[in-house]
Amino acid sequence: MEKAMEFKGRLPDRFRYLIEGDYYRSSERTYDRAIPAYEKALELYPDDTTINHNLALTYFDLEEWDKAISYYERAVNAKTAFAPSFTQLASAYRAIGEFDKAQAVLESSLEYIGDKAFIHQGLADLFLFMGKYDLALSAVEKAFSSNPGNFLSYRFRGKIYMFQGDLKKAEDDFLRLQRK
Repeated sequence: MEKAMEFKGRLPDRFRYLIEGDYYRSSERTYDRAIPAYEKALELYPDDTTINHNLALTYFDLEEWDKAISYYERAVNAKTAFAPSFTQLASAYRAIGEFDKAQAVLESSLEYIGDKAFIHQGLADLFLFMGKYDLALSAVEKAFSSNPGNFLSYRFRGKIYMFQGDLKKAEDDFLRLQRK
């Protein structure tokens, strides 16, 4: 990233501001410099999904949920296919107690970007947080169907079993993680 910063002046504005924003986003102490860089880029490229996502992620890390939601929604509305934009938008909604909106975002993303294990895992995590263990297990089983070898599905299922009090099944999944 240091090298990229050295040569940023030679790059088109989009990449220059994106690199600058990413560089300053690497430490929470310099987020105050990352935000203006992303904002400059968005003045020129308001529908850029990567820039919107990265600025949203900065606000997400700062727990400024309304701003994070705004920029994640811009990325999603600009038709990003990047699954973390959807899952993190849902997480921001969850952080402010908007569980129905979080669920709607994740379910609509399945229709838009397809059957991705990452999205099903996001649904499992949301349902687990809400205490809806049967729905969480159903979502994580869909994640396994979508991507059978994905280690995160074992983690989510192990957590669900743990919350249900089935420590043997939880242990089995957590041990599978160690072997992956």
